[in-house]
Amino acid sequence: MSSAQDPFYIVKEEIQDSIDKLQSTFHKWERISPDMGDQAHVAKELVATCGSIEWQVDELEKAITVAAKDPSWYGIDEAELEKRRRWTSNARTQVRNVKSGVLAGKVSSGAGHASEVRRELMKMPNSGEASRYDQYGGRDDDGFVQSESDRQMLLIKQQDEELDELSKSVQRIGGVGLTIHDELVAQERIIDELDTEMDSTKNRLEFVQKKVGMVMKKAGAKGHTHEEAQENMPTEDRVCFTGEEYARHVREYWRGVAESDGFDCEEIRSPVVLTGLLHYDCQKSGRRYPEPLLVKRYALLGLHRFNILQGTSFDLAALLKFNKTMNLTSSYYITLLAYDTLLQKTFQVRVDERKYRHLDLTVAIARPKKDQNEAVTTKEPFIPHFHGGAVADGVFQGPLPDWPSDGAFHDDRSRFYALEKSEWQATGWISLYLELLILANDKGMFGIVQTGLPQVQILKVVIQTQEEDEKPPDERLNSRRAHVYITFTGLAKSPRLVEIGEHVARKAIIRRVIDDSGYLTLQGKFWSLQSGEKAESSQKRPRSKGPRIF
Repeated sequence: MSSAQDPFYIVKEEIQDSIDKLQSTFHKWERISPDMGDQAHVAKELVATCGSIEWQVDELEKAITVAAKDPSWYGIDEAELEKRRRWTSNARTQVRNVKSGVLAGKVSSGAGHASEVRRELMKMPNSGEASRYDQYGGRDDDGFVQSESDRQMLLIKQQDEELDELSKSVQRIGGVGLTIHDELVAQERIIDELDTEMDSTKNRLEFVQKKVGMVMKKAGAKGHTHEEAQENMPTEDRVCFTGEEYARHVREYWRGVAESDGFDCEEIRSPVVLTGLLHYDCQKSGRRYPEPLLVKRYALLGLHRFNILQGTSFDLAALLKFNKTMNLTSSYYITLLAYDTLLQKTFQVRVDERKYRHLDLTVAIARPKKDQNEAVTTKEPFIPHFHGGAVADGVFQGPLPDWPSDGAFHDDRSRFYALEKSEWQATGWISLYLELLILANDKGMFGIVQTGLPQVQILKVVIQTQEEDEKPPDERLNSRRAHVYITFTGLAKSPRLVEIGEHVARKAIIRRVIDDSGYLTLQGKFWSLQSGEKAESSQKRPRSKGPRIF
């Protein structure tokens, strides 16, 4: 975290400004003659300011103590903590020296000066002033009252300024507390996700333990060794499989899964540990499912593909359930509820990821769910994790392009179309593409995909289509092959970004390809000239048929 963003340095700067003003006022106080009434007034202000600054330093030390318990979480090390402790100690010494000097100055002025200070603080006239007042019989009442009124107004103004500064410091310290609170909430969410994964693993481990218990029990009862007991046991009770048995169990499991294309297979249990699909019910109360931000946007992407191909406008109503493979790069089989005006349907969407922590995925299925009496038909053999993509040609295959020059955006209108703000706000899928890129690049236990999406602001959107594409500009939005160039702010940091800060204008390049078979492939990357980044997207590979499962 840079010093410009670190709350410690923000509060430190405020406190240091207050100390500098305090020392400047103290030097002026030292030059004031004890015979002048202003010295007592300034002394009172100095003592009050010292107390205020000492309180601020105390609060800052408390924040340092909290950070010292887990320095790595706040992005600092022991050297930085020691540096901060030295600064607070030095600041406290400066304030203590000023306070001691003021108090010592009061004592050294003698009893006469002390009485003068007390009179000043109590706003009481001295005896000479009282005698003159009696002598002239109140002829100077108006002048005296006006002078006292001016002095009271000045004191009130100075107190207001001090209270304003104190309020700003308290607000900044409160901001630090809110940041800590947000981090704790994010940690709680991550723990909930981990608990869900642990439950799934626990169920599989219990299955293995039961099998082992049965083997040991039968082996002990018959006086056989473990190997002999395994030979005499039925096939369904064995824990260890031969290579042929293992392959047969796997084929049978995936054959059952393939009957519903991977969507309605919750009742089919894999007899082999850590092989098969994980099942999640999105409607079950009190239980969380992993990566809810990503799953929702995968569902939206599937509806987006269906709407482009069918000319409809279905929108997501609710997630019902989903299955996923046990990989870092997974395949998702999502069942959802969608609506279009007064029409509501159940949809099935399949999304296959190809690279971890990259936006490189394919929507292979996006369709209304078949009726129970209508058989599910697959065009190709069922492959649990599909490692291909939509077929493309020309500039829409191979690595993603570099960011075009401003001149190309402006001059080559046959290929580039700059969207008006109202256009990309009305589509919805521009923001969806950008959110998928942000989530895909920051996966993991502590990534954005777990902690929550930032509030990004899109500044500019340009779409590139094929040179021979002479469709009207507004129809290019639904072009099957397109590069989308997005400029935005609001993303403070990400593993693939160099400069940190929500104010930084960032660039994203996203490719959309829909081939004749209806597959939609989405690829994307961040672009930064400062990092010397070049095209980093993976090469497009031809669609792989893969081994036939049944």
